[in-house]
Amino acid sequence: MKCEIHDCSLVLIDFFGFDNRDKILINKLKKLRTNVQYYLAKPKSIDEKAVASFVLKCQHIFNSLSYDEIEDIRSSLQKRIEESNSKKKIKSKQKKGEIDLNSKRGTDDGNKT
Repeated sequence: MKCEIHDCSLVLIDFFGFDNRDKILINKLKKLRTNVQYYLAKPKSIDEKAVASFVLKCQHIFNSLSYDEIEDIRSSLQKRIEESNSKKKIKSKQKKGEIDLNSKRGTDDGNKT
């Protein structure tokens, strides 16, 4: 799986067994990179041991994934994408006034019966 959008990559780590410390580290590194790249901040030193440990963990996870685990991840991702798309459609219809989510029955015509 290849993901070139960093925010998506950060969401994907939830599917691969990374812990909260890993998420904090990678988010911190992303913020540091963004500040240097886009806001011309001076580069700050980073914990190279923590980065090396994270890279090794990535390699270990990648090398140890079974076919079934990969299929489970794909299935979970597909389900999340479908749920997200469904929510977006509902919000879009609500914005257009096609759905009244405040109605008792949730009917599309907005009647409160």
